[in-house]
Amino acid sequence: EISEIDKLMQYSYENGMFNGDILVTQQGKPIYKKALGYADKNSGRKLNTSTVFYLASVSKQFTTMAVMILKEQNKLSYDDKLSKYFPEFPAYADSVSIKQLMTHTSGIPDHYQLGGYKKGLSNAEVIDILLKQEHLNFKPGDQFRYSNGGYVLLSLIVEKASGVPFPEFMKTNIFEPLGMNHTLVYDQSTPEINNRAVGYNLEGGLDDYEIFTTGAGGMYSTLDDLHLWDQALYTEKLV
Repeated sequence: EISEIDKLMQYSYENGMFNGDILVTQQGKPIYKKALGYADKNSGRKLNTSTVFYLASVSKQFTTMAVMILKEQNKLSYDDKLSKYFPEFPAYADSVSIKQLMTHTSGIPDHYQLGGYKKGLSNAEVIDILLKQEHLNFKPGDQFRYSNGGYVLLSLIVEKASGVPFPEFMKTNIFEPLGMNHTLVYDQSTPEINNRAVGYNLEGGLDDYEIFTTGAGGMYSTLDDLHLWDQALYTEKLV
């Protein structure tokens, strides 16, 4: 079985379909682990099984966990309205709940679809873009529409409810308790990341991470750390 997995991955790598790290587990035990390709093809640096990768939207599930932890600590409720944390929003914030933000049913737009992507983009700039929207995309709870904007708001709600910066909250409440020692939230402090994979697009052109927003993305991690996270979800270690 393991030789079949290896055959598939080697074929995928050799035919330009895969460049990365892979970990396969069975009943919680790793059975196959491999790094294939380059971490930085310009310098010729190869990937290894400890390479740190940008997680993009896989970060969202961690933001959701942070909200769940605060709910268990009685520091917020899923029914809390956006206006409780952001009174500066238009009146529609009275009808948007934390749960709707978590489930992409809030009607809060995706700031990328409003032209809000630029190098160095910050949370504050995302808030400015969202505040200018006079209307929601739809009545909260009526539809599902994926929203990065909603998740930036969630990370800021975590900060407001906990009184702790989002990267610090994640480290203290999720990464450290699980032993995820190579996982972090990347922000304007631009923490140094050793052994990091550089980002490329499908055509092989440089497409590296260059913004500072949190909640919707912004996390870096490794195979082994993500395995610890996966295993913790079968337990009550966090909530």
